[in-house]
Amino acid sequence: MKIFIVFDDKIKINKINMKDLGEIKIAYLFPLTSKASVINKVRDVLDDKKIRVEILNTSSLINQSADEIRDLYIKFIAELPERLRIKDRNLRELFETPDKMASLWWFSLVAEKNTLKSDSFNKMSQLHSIAKYAKKINVGHILYGATCNRLKESLISYSHSKAIKFQQVPIENLRTLKEILRDFQIVSSLTHFFLALYYLYNLSKSARIKKKLNNIRTERTLKKPILIITYYPNIDMESARKGVFRNKYYTLLQEELEKEGRDIVWIAIYGQNNRVSFKESLGFAEKFVRNGYNFYFIDEFLDYKDIASVVQTYVLGCFRFLKIRKSIPELHFLEGEDYNFFPLLREEWYTSYVGSVAIKGIIQYERFKNMFRNHYFGDRILYCFENHAWEKAMICASGHVKNNLKLLGYQHSTVTRMLLNYFNHKSEISEEKVSFPLPKPDKIICNGNIPFNYMKESGWPDEYLCIAEAIRYNNIKYVNRIPWVSKKDIFLIALSMCFEESVALLNFIYDDLKTYKPTNSFKIWIKPHPFLDIKRVLGNSNIDLENTLFEIKEDPIENLLPMAKAVLVGGDSGVSIEALAFGCKVISLITSERINMSPLRNMQSDCVAFASSSKELIRIVNNQIFKLFVDNSSYKEMESIVHNFLYLNTNIAKPEKLLKCIT
Repeated sequence: MKIFIVFDDKIKINKINMKDLGEIKIAYLFPLTSKASVINKVRDVLDDKKIRVEILNTSSLINQSADEIRDLYIKFIAELPERLRIKDRNLRELFETPDKMASLWWFSLVAEKNTLKSDSFNKMSQLHSIAKYAKKINVGHILYGATCNRLKESLISYSHSKAIKFQQVPIENLRTLKEILRDFQIVSSLTHFFLALYYLYNLSKSARIKKKLNNIRTERTLKKPILIITYYPNIDMESARKGVFRNKYYTLLQEELEKEGRDIVWIAIYGQNNRVSFKESLGFAEKFVRNGYNFYFIDEFLDYKDIASVVQTYVLGCFRFLKIRKSIPELHFLEGEDYNFFPLLREEWYTSYVGSVAIKGIIQYERFKNMFRNHYFGDRILYCFENHAWEKAMICASGHVKNNLKLLGYQHSTVTRMLLNYFNHKSEISEEKVSFPLPKPDKIICNGNIPFNYMKESGWPDEYLCIAEAIRYNNIKYVNRIPWVSKKDIFLIALSMCFEESVALLNFIYDDLKTYKPTNSFKIWIKPHPFLDIKRVLGNSNIDLENTLFEIKEDPIENLLPMAKAVLVGGDSGVSIEALAFGCKVISLITSERINMSPLRNMQSDCVAFASSSKELIRIVNNQIFKLFVDNSSYKEMESIVHNFLYLNTNIAKPEKLLKCIT
């Protein structure tokens, strides 16, 4: 008999009773962990039992699966509303808002497909590769020793449908109360309901903001206004302490618009920043308003009288979802595949229609409705285009205004193909004469050729697209590289904002790199994302900083990159592109825990390396540290990659094309 052992680093392999399994011909190991010590321990236990073992390269298999199912998944989500019709109404129509101007479908995590907010697509890639390989080798028995109960539930369903025996292997019981409650659907519904109520209760923060800023705000006539929606507080802190607002997303644009004498109305969407507390952020905002900036929080546009409308929409959505929830699981099959993945998406469904995501989406919709109805901030609206639910709520809310508003979505960061929220199926983009079509901006301003081509491939017509300057990356526009011989023996690790991914990355490298010192001057620097809680990450990674070469660096990334020779970049971060501009070798990890999200994913270049083991990583770092020079052809290749991703317009200082796009 062939057995398939799926496991992560929490497996208790010694607790398996091999006698119960019968005669085993071969055991295929499918590790969902990159820890070599765990994989070797499982292999050794089976070797002692005289069982032939084959260890599968799961990091490669899972990442291949992600490529295989990407388009299928995007198509599945696009077709999902029509797959379930209740009394001749599809899901979009069923979840229409009371004002009949929007559908809660577009505010949901399911429709958003965000691979940073949710690990569902990551788990789907694991499930797909397991099912595919199990079929290939005609496996008779699956042993599961991993902590993810959602993946386990999907595998149980698949095993039963294929007459494959399934057995749970003992694991370390480290599950939280929240994870345990998820297994009980009724309890899960109630949990999401109470989380939604708690979020509603927390709206008191909105009242504090409004009270503080309204008392000092003075009405004035706006001159050629443009409304810019921005995340906050990604600002220049030194300027902020002086009461000067300098937005880091739109720095160059802000300077040019102010030179032209145009009034900018800033609408801030607050996001937790580990360097600045909410209280400090509100204090800065007070200074900005006092100094004459047209600065608002989106929170200010919701009154207590609007809560009744929010609750009404939420309660109606809850009842409608609870009526149809039993019909939803059977829909979850990808085209041409025979496994059901509903358990992987269950959380998204419940939080989107019963939980906090439902409330957040409705509140954002009501806030934007009030803003558009009660204020005139100009007929041009510029916002960061990432295809989030709040953007769709804003676009839907703009339909309440008769003014000819022009909505301009600007791609402020690098775009990776695996950040699925950016992408829609062609059928969604092209549909017009249907109920509640995809909320679309009037223009998507791409910041380079590669993201422009991604949008075209996704189905966006030319009239919706244009290319303009990547103003957030102005620091690499005129890079003066430090000569290679002057660079230091520094290996820089740039962590993304994703907590789970950052923990996995540090666990991946820690055992082999904690004592690694190829030269006396060699250093390992860890640069956390500004929105990442690095203390929490280190706590979950079990890293002892005092006994390693690792140093935490909080300096701006543009100050660190010139000194580094090699840079390991986590997640979907645009730092990978910036590192190339500074002449660094960029390294990206391919692991079984999480699919590779890099914008450089699958790129064939000597400037970019992919490591699927810590030994491979050390080999790449060694080669880079001891490299005597970097030839001009390598620099030219780096520059070519950078300029394909980002339009920097080196011919002129001001963002000429961006200014043209917004006028």
